[in-house]
Parts: sequence; C-alpha cells; structure tokens
Amino acid sequence: MDYSILSVIGIVFSIAMMGILVYKGLNTGVATVISTCAVALCSGIPVATALTDYYVSGFAGAIQSFLFMFALGALFGGLMDRSGAADKFARCIMQYIHGKWSLYVCMIVNLLLVWGGVNCFIICFTVLPIYLSIFRELNIPRKLLPVSIWAGSAGFVSCSLPGVPSTINMIPAQILGTDLFAGLDICIVTSLASVAFIYFYFEHLLKKARRKQEGYVETEKDRKRMEEEQSRKANTMPLPMAVTPMIFLFVTLNFLKWNLVYAMGASCILALVMFWNYIPDKINSISSGWSGVSVILSVGACMAFGAVIKNTVGFQMVLDWVLNFDINPLITLGISSNVLAAAMASGTGAVATATEMVGMRYVAMGVNPNLVHRIIAIASQGLDTLPHNGGVITYLGACDCSYKESYGPIFVISLLWPLVLTVIAIAMGMMFY
Repeated sequence: MDYSILSVIGIVFSIAMMGILVYKGLNTGVATVISTCAVALCSGIPVATALTDYYVSGFAGAIQSFLFMFALGALFGGLMDRSGAADKFARCIMQYIHGKWSLYVCMIVNLLLVWGGVNCFIICFTVLPIYLSIFRELNIPRKLLPVSIWAGSAGFVSCSLPGVPSTINMIPAQILGTDLFAGLDICIVTSLASVAFIYFYFEHLLKKARRKQEGYVETEKDRKRMEEEQSRKANTMPLPMAVTPMIFLFVTLNFLKWNLVYAMGASCILALVMFWNYIPDKINSISSGWSGVSVILSVGACMAFGAVIKNTVGFQMVLDWVLNFDINPLITLGISSNVLAAAMASGTGAVATATEMVGMRYVAMGVNPNLVHRIIAIASQGLDTLPHNGGVITYLGACDCSYKESYGPIFVISLLWPLVLTVIAIAMGMMFY
C-alpha cells in the first residue's frame, strides 16, 4: 500500500493535534507521544518502531547536544539572581533615570541582562519591582506591565541581537557550526528596526491610555511586593563585581571563540567564586539553578517528534516537492520555522527542530549557514507566542494580569512584529547573500 498521501495528511493532522493538546494544557512530552502514534499509523510505520527507534533516538540526540548548554545557562542565571547581581546592575542604572524615559531605559536594562546571559524568565521576576515603581510614578495602567517587560527581554532580543547568548541563538550555532554573530548585517538591521518599532508602538499605547484616562491602580500584591522590596537588606555588591561574569561570558563566547560549554562553565565558576559571600543558601541556590535544565525535556520531546516525522514517507515526498519547486529556500525556512513554532508553542523547540529537519539540508545544498541560522532564529520567534506559550503564561502570571487585558499588546510585539522581521531577514538574504 502506498502511504504517501495518507502520510502527508497524518503529518498535518498530528502537528495540528499537538498544538491543540499543548494549548489545552497537556504536557509537551505527552502531546508529542500521542502525535507520534498518529503520524506513525498514517505512515505505515509500526508504532513501536516509531516510539522506541525514531522518537527515542531523537530525544537522546537533543540531550546529547544541548544538556550542558541548558543546564549551565540555567545555573548562571540562577547565580546572577540569587546573589543579587542582576538586581544590582538594574538598580544602579535606574537610580539615575526618572520621568518619561525611565520606562525605555528599564527595557534597555532588560536587554543588557539578556545580552549578559541571564534567562528572560529570571529577568521577569528580577525587574518586576522596578517596573512597578516606574508604572506608579508615571501613572501607566498595569495591563501594560507584561508587554513592557517582554519588549526588553524576549522576542527580537533573543534572536536578533548580535552575539546574544540565548538558547534561540545558541542552538543553531551548535547544530550548524556557526557563531553567535551569524548574519551580522541582518542582526543589526532587525535590531534597530525593532527598537524603533517598540518605541513608537509604546508611545501609541501610552497616548491611548491617557485618552481613555487609564492609570496605575495598585493591587494588594503590588503593595506586598513593594513592602518586601523596601524591607530587604541593601545590596552592597559593587557594580563592577556584579557585571564581571556577564562580560566574561560575552567575551569568551564571541571574541575568544571558546567552546560553548567551556565558556558557560567558566562563567558559572567565576560567578560562584565572586558572589560566594552574597549567596544566602549556597547549596540550595546551586541546586535550584541547575534544576532549570528541566526545560530541555520539552525541547527534546519536540525534536523527538521531529525525528519521527523526518522518517515518514510523507515528509520525504513534501521535501522533494519543495526542493524541486521554484521557490526560494529562505521562504521555506521562514514558513517551516513558524509552523513548527505554532504547533510546539516553543521557539526553542521550533528552532532546534527546524534546524535539524530543514536547515541542515539547505546548508548541504550550498545555502549560507549563517543565513540559515539567522532566518530560523528570527522566524521561530513568531507564531510561538500564541496564548498557550509558556513564556506568555509566565509573564502574565508574574504580573498578575489577565489574557483579556494584556495579551493584545504581547500579540503585536511578540507575534506580528517577528513575522515582519522574518520578511526583512528573508529579503536581505535574497539581496545580499
């Protein structure tokens, strides 16, 4: 029996089903196993073979490739947070800025923390008290809290900033053998365009809020946060000490070209040694920081599902059709990355799967690997931030805001705008590469 057409239908159905299951709140791993069974049945592959051979080998490959990258990244971010170094850096800059520009400067502080290797989820909780003070001072409605923090710590920050040590930027570098400055000209153009867009979009949001006479309304949780913040012991860490590990990580990765694991491992050791006297519960801080590696389970599950799809007759048929079709491969890269991001609700999972499934094949055909790296990284930040995305849930929860009041601006900043950036990246690739 020829399973070609049925396999293609099964791939489309299984990807859509995975997206729905994740949206409903099902664990990503469970959703990928169910979707694997569906695509196997439609492709004439024994379910046992799909699960024990293809799925397991794909999962093991993800762990082998990315375990220490995720673990050390989580540990570094945890040390920066527990020691108070990230907070010290943010407050030292913010204490000199007041008035209208304080909101935008705080976004830049977020950006610099990401550039220094601090995870965006940690940043969300670290800078939240600072944002609350700014919102209260400027009388900005709370519903704009999540998008304000997101604008400086996620989206274009993790995929377009030159040399940023984010997982979105490091995964394609690890797979393709590129560096974190891959597609530097695209990075610069998309980053500058993003800064301009965010400024004008926020000006529009603030003017709209003033027209509606909307302002800051303090909640009970806000009051408790601010009281806890004021009762905390003053952070006596010197600013040069606070930023040294971040600078060390950036320099060793991007200029000394150290192996990613060596650079991150050395940065963690440096942070631990320098911050030893500032970390309250050392064993627990190290353990909780390292536990952040659990995110690799979701990425591994997505890549395992991708490994199953790669072994279906339907995928091979579609791939042959796409490769022989008169369409620029960069467009295919952009579309495939966004489709995977929507299904997986994870830019990290999408960038890993798209690079493995499509990116490596185009590099083998002669497409510039730096271009492949950058387009996949940017495109994976588009449709990943549908309502079931983990980052969206985290930011809304941390800020105590509802989907109804706060998701709209996040949708514009984190979904629509990255689609525009993808078009810009593809156009630049066609013209200059």
